[in-house]
Amino acid sequence: MTSRTDQIPPAPEPDRRRPAPLRMVSGLEETERITVLVRAQDRLSRTGVLSLLAAGPRIEPVLSTDVADIDVTLVVSTSVTSSVMEELRALAGSGRPPCVLVLDHLGDADLFAMVEVGVRALVWRSEATGERLLQTIRLVRRGGVYLPAEIQEMLVDAVARVQQTVLAPRRLTASGLDAREIDVIRLVAEGFDTAEVARQLAYSERTVKTILYGMITRHGLANRSQAVAYAIRAGVL
Repeated sequence: MTSRTDQIPPAPEPDRRRPAPLRMVSGLEETERITVLVRAQDRLSRTGVLSLLAAGPRIEPVLSTDVADIDVTLVVSTSVTSSVMEELRALAGSGRPPCVLVLDHLGDADLFAMVEVGVRALVWRSEATGERLLQTIRLVRRGGVYLPAEIQEMLVDAVARVQQTVLAPRRLTASGLDAREIDVIRLVAEGFDTAEVARQLAYSERTVKTILYGMITRHGLANRSQAVAYAIRAGVL
C-alpha cells in the first residue's frame, strides 16, 4: 500500500539565486493622475515623448496650455535656445508648475537661466527612456529635484564664481548680507543693544546704527526683529 506522503511530491526549494525584483510604489503614483504638458522643438521628439508617457500608469500627456490643472511641464530640445527660454519664461510667468527639461547638452551660461525659470529636473536625451522620464516626472510632482552629477558640479562651480567675482568684491555673501551686517545681526539676535554691540565689535554706536539701517533699508524690512528673521531665513543665524 502506498503511503499518503509518497503520493504528494515535496515542495521545491525556493531559488535564492534570483531574488524577486523590487518595485517602488508611492501613494501619489497609485492615487493621483499626473497631467504633463509636453513641449518639443520638433515633431519627431514630440511623437516619441507622447508615446513613452502614454505607456505610464496614471500619466496624462497633453499638448495645449489651455488645459487646466497641469502638474508638470516637460520640455524637449537639443539645447537651451532663445525660443526655449522664451517659452520657459512664458510658462513660468503664467504660474505653470515645475518643469522637466530634456536636452542633448547644456552650456555654463544656461545654468542660472534654467533655475530662474523653474526647471526642477534635467534629463539627457540619450538617457531619456520611458522609465527615466516617468520616475523624474513623479519626483518633480512630489516637489523633488533631479540634476545629473555633472550638472551639479557645474552649478557648484558657477555659484563659487559668483561668490568670488560678484559678491566678494562688494563684501557680500550668498545670503545677501555683508560680513559686517552678519557680525552685527548675530549680536542683535543674542539680545545685545546698540551700545553692547558696539563694544563687542569695537565699532562706534553710530556705525552699528548705520549698518543696521543699511540692512533694513536694502531688504525692505521694518525693524530689527524683521532683520533677525531675515538673517535666520538666509541661514546666517
